[in-house]
Amino acid sequence: MTLTDTATRELAAQDCATPWLVLLEISHPQLPAPLRLTSDGVVTISNGATYEPFPFEVTLPDDAEGRAPRAQIRIDNTSQEVVALLRGLTTPPSLTIRIVRSTDPDVVEREWAGLEWRASTFDVGFVTGTLGVDELAAEEFPYVTFDGRFRALWP
Repeated sequence: MTLTDTATRELAAQDCATPWLVLLEISHPQLPAPLRLTSDGVVTISNGATYEPFPFEVTLPDDAEGRAPRAQIRIDNTSQEVVALLRGLTTPPSLTIRIVRSTDPDVVEREWAGLEWRASTFDVGFVTGTLGVDELAAEEFPYVTFDGRFRALWP
């Protein structure tokens, strides 16, 4: 994904008056609707979806060689809402992280979709989660699981 020309100019500028926002979407089949959070102090509407202000920090996915990208999220836990949400799920939720400029929140400058909340720790102040993607390298190659119905396809 490439940045827009405006975003590239803002990043190259010595200073910029436009705040950049992190939009977080937590979804799961057991949730009635995705939980949408914004790093801004006010409600953000992006592409028709409403993101509520809620304190969180994100360490964006890395690009380390030899393993799938990993990210980390740290969400305020003083109200216990997020812990209650996570405890009620039987499988890990998936997350999408989007970066937008506050002046044009419908244009997603960068996105990481399909992140899975893999591990959690929590205390009175914060819920911390490790996020990752499915490791395709760990998947079996098709010939290992092929049932042999079309024998001419495989040597």
